[in-house]
Amino acid sequence: MQFDWSPRTLKEWREYLARAKNTNWMQSWAYAQATFATEYFKTRIALVIHENKPVAMMSVQEIKIGPLHFVNLKRGPLWFEQPTETIFLEFAKTFRQEFPKSLGQRLRWMPEFEMKEETLGELKNIGFKLHQHTFTTSWVDLTQSEDDLRKNLQQKWRNCLNKSLRSPLEIKVDHSNKNFPLFMEFFKAHVQKKNYQAPSERFLQIEFKELSQQSDQCFIWAYLDGVPAAAIAIVSQGKTASYRLGWTTDQGRKHNAHYALLWKALLVSKEKGLTSFDVGGLLLDEVSGFSRFKIGLGGRVSNLVTLR
Repeated sequence: MQFDWSPRTLKEWREYLARAKNTNWMQSWAYAQATFATEYFKTRIALVIHENKPVAMMSVQEIKIGPLHFVNLKRGPLWFEQPTETIFLEFAKTFRQEFPKSLGQRLRWMPEFEMKEETLGELKNIGFKLHQHTFTTSWVDLTQSEDDLRKNLQQKWRNCLNKSLRSPLEIKVDHSNKNFPLFMEFFKAHVQKKNYQAPSERFLQIEFKELSQQSDQCFIWAYLDGVPAAAIAIVSQGKTASYRLGWTTDQGRKHNAHYALLWKALLVSKEKGLTSFDVGGLLLDEVSGFSRFKIGLGGRVSNLVTLR
């Protein structure tokens, strides 16, 4: 196995993303541009070559500060076909050889691969250590019919959705970026009220500017009497749509706005021809209300680890 680090155009990057079954926004061009502009990490993209053919792609963020070399591979590589454990471990060996352990190297790798306990043992033998940070998401299969999507919702979730759809809320889909400043005003207020960590405003400005140039973003709004009550931002890359951001108000909560918004996001993504929906980070240990809400969509829960 080897890595082809030849320079790639945006068009090529998007073509590689489209070959992967499940993708994520951390491997997108927009994320790379925002990371460079705000954190100064440069991104290199590589094709993973196995038996003389490309089997995966990955974007790696790097920065050198004095004697330190920081390397991040977040939720990658993205496989064109589901790899066997043998092929995955071969990738891990090649990746470790590409970035060997050294005193000044700070490597973080979150594989987009669910692994068994024995696999973790093999990774330790290769030279990786398990980091405390883990990531959990849920995948919804958009190749299902709309009826099947609804049937797979948890009963309580389906009841809340029906209540929201009967409410006076008006749901609107906006594929432009013109209302991004208004979205951010509500989002910042929501973050402050809920007191949780979120990407910086500058990071999101750059990310969504890049997304809008390829029509890879979608804002879905819930209005009550013409006033915004809640909204979510959905981003797409390759064949996958991802929940990226959201906020609500007291009126939004009262009318279960996020149920209608996320349901609409599934339908809009399906209509666009996307085949999977990445619900986003879940805090299963804390079992937060929003995590329970996401799980209610009935997707396949996926647990990822971080290695160093």
